[in-house]
Amino acid sequence: MQSPKETDLRSPTYESYVFDWKETKVVVRYCTSWTKSDVDGFHIAHLEIISPDRLPLPMTETGYKSQFLCPERIEAHGGATEYVLAWLDEAANDPKWKAALEQSRQGQLF
Repeated sequence: MQSPKETDLRSPTYESYVFDWKETKVVVRYCTSWTKSDVDGFHIAHLEIISPDRLPLPMTETGYKSQFLCPERIEAHGGATEYVLAWLDEAANDPKWKAALEQSRQGQLF
């Protein structure tokens, strides 16, 4: 077994993006190479989606979502922001999200 190289021990580097989606601020943190295998060179990327006010988003009730995935999925969408925007738009079509959104607009009487 090979010993880790000094550069392999560094903390992952994240890029951060901020945008508004349907009047909700969204922060995206993206690390293209969260971990790398010395054996086959396989990279795992890390994506964090954060609603700073912890408002629910279509893919998370808590306003925070963490996902590990291959960076090629992000690149196929044109980058982290575009990937998250597509995910938000797709998840917003879920009937559960639509019902929760409607309920939040109406408020609860009881």
